[in-house]
This record gives sequence, C-alpha cells and structure tokens, in this order.
Amino acid sequence: MSALTDLAAAKHQVLAELEERTGTRCCTGCGDIRPLDDFHRDRRNRLGRATRCKPCERKRALAYSRTVDPAKRNDAVRRHRLADPRGYNEKRRARYAEDPTPTLVYNANRRAARAAAGSFTVDEWLALLAQCGAACLACGATERIEPDHVVPISWGGSGMIGNVQPLCRSCNAAKGDRHATDYRKG
Repeated sequence: MSALTDLAAAKHQVLAELEERTGTRCCTGCGDIRPLDDFHRDRRNRLGRATRCKPCERKRALAYSRTVDPAKRNDAVRRHRLADPRGYNEKRRARYAEDPTPTLVYNANRRAARAAAGSFTVDEWLALLAQCGAACLACGATERIEPDHVVPISWGGSGMIGNVQPLCRSCNAAKGDRHATDYRKG
C-alpha cells in the first residue's frame, strides 16, 4: 500500500514540475493540454488553478444546475428572486435624495475598509464640510458634494478624515485615482 502512495506522490511531483516549467496543464474533463490561464483560480489545487478548463467547468456547472430541483433551492435565493427590487431601489433613491450624506460616507468607508485603510464618521464629514463652506474645493460648486481621498486608496492612501476633501461629483470623477491633488492647500 505504501508503494502505491509513494508512486502517486512521485507522479504528482513530476506533473507539478512539468506544469510549472511549461505553464500548461492537462484538463481532467476533456484531456486537452491548455495554458494555465484557461483554468479558473483555485488556491486549493496545485499552482493555484482548477483541474478542469473553463469550458469543461461551464458544461459541468450547467449540467448540475439542470439536475437541481428548484423547490429545494436555498430560501435566501428564493426570497431574493421573489423580492420586489424596484420597491427596494425606490426606497434607497428616496433616502439618498432626502439626505445623501450617510450613503456617501458609507461608500467611501466601504472602499477604504476593503483596502484596510481606516474610516471616518458622518460627524467628521459634516464638520469638514462646514469648515470648507460646503462647497467643492476645486470648482466651488455647492451641489452633489462627495468625499474624495486626496491620496487615492488604490495608491495606499488613508481612509481617515485627514486624507479626505470635499469635491463635487464631476470634479471627483475627473480626478479619479489618476493623481493626488490636494485642493485644501489652495
């Protein structure tokens, strides 16, 4: 029995070395040798790639979805499909039209949390707006003001209030994450 496991381990070792050297893998579904980019990422497998190529995985998933009894699907999925998305979206839009501040702060903090960059509160944002005259620091507009990170989070900037400046939506979109212009100093 141990001779078989040793043989299997040796086979896997040779396959792993071959895959690393050539950048290809043999699909367990169709048997084709394909580049590693044709396999979905999967940390559980050798080289961090799935064992079936993307087309074979698509066929397998489609065949599985056809065999599953719709009555036995997850309750959460069923509730989501039966829910009224228009009513939910209308409530969100009405809440945003009434006061966009909590939504804007939530969205900025969500992006910062994804990068583990910190966050700021609604009170801090309102204090910063009052300090800056509730106007865009780039063009002076007073409508559709939203938080902008001076040093973009994608560049490693902080999500704290010290790295935030108020800009109107168009100035913020124009700035994007292309540069780190600080309008607070001007």
